[in-house]
Amino acid sequence: MITPQRRQRIEALLEQKQPDLQVLLDDVHDSRNISAVIRTCDAVGVLHFYYSRNSPDHVKTHRTVTQGAHRWLLKERIDYEKRAQFLRRKREEGMQILVTQL
Repeated sequence: MITPQRRQRIEALLEQKQPDLQVLLDDVHDSRNISAVIRTCDAVGVLHFYYSRNSPDHVKTHRTVTQGAHRWLLKERIDYEKRAQFLRRKREEGMQILVTQL
């Protein structure tokens, strides 16, 4: 059972999220880098975090890197072969797509 104080804290955190800011990591292999991005996403209020890899269905998160941030994001794997379809759907939903490459 959730205490009223904990429920209030969760609701306050959810109110600070930015549903119109979503992140997709494409084919990033280093799980520590992914964990660092997850922590940054949480810090700026990202709620939806997507990842696309040509690898297993799960992303290993390093708790020492995420510092618990992985618990506050909705993570979803996007099929590697359907990335363009995913981006097209997001654009149809009214999302602006910004891309960077490192």
